[in-house]
Amino acid sequence: NALSRFAEALQIRRSKLGPCHVDVASIYNNMAVVYESLGQLAEATIKYEQAVSVFRTKLGKGHIAVGTILNNLGNVYKSQGLFVKSAERYQEALAIRRKVLGKSLLVADTLNNLAGVLLLRGEFDASLQCCEESMLIRQELLGAEHIEVATMLNNIAGVRLKKGECDSTVEDLCMRAHAIKSEQLGSDDVQ
Repeated sequence: NALSRFAEALQIRRSKLGPCHVDVASIYNNMAVVYESLGQLAEATIKYEQAVSVFRTKLGKGHIAVGTILNNLGNVYKSQGLFVKSAERYQEALAIRRKVLGKSLLVADTLNNLAGVLLLRGEFDASLQCCEESMLIRQELLGAEHIEVATMLNNIAGVRLKKGECDSTVEDLCMRAHAIKSEQLGSDDVQ
């Protein structure tokens, strides 16, 4: 069992290195990932919080590892229906990732995650802004005809529909996404 092995490793590392060591934080993070995959979200939250606390102390609040764990925490909070906490963690992660990485797919991913939780909170304009920025980053880094761009075009259309927009813009977004998917996947595989 992965969790029991991680628990053994954690005990050894804590006794040898102390409770506030990056190796200990890495084990907390790994345990959190396993708990999350098992649907044990409360346990995952605790382990992610422990990991982020140690990483902040040892590596600094702006370290990319902190940003990654904060993004993961945002995912767990979203799964628990804790949308305010989720948005806060995504925003923290986004600030770190922007500063450290600039325009990157990790920034685009966090923007998309934030867009999703903002949509669930009914913050349609903010969600749309995040989706559009995520799409533009993906377009710049991957090319305008990439499948991830098509996914973001669909996400943008979905947010616009939630806002009550049922116009040619939404239709154009969907048609463009469909065209990209048809080109990339073949027309038989597109739904």
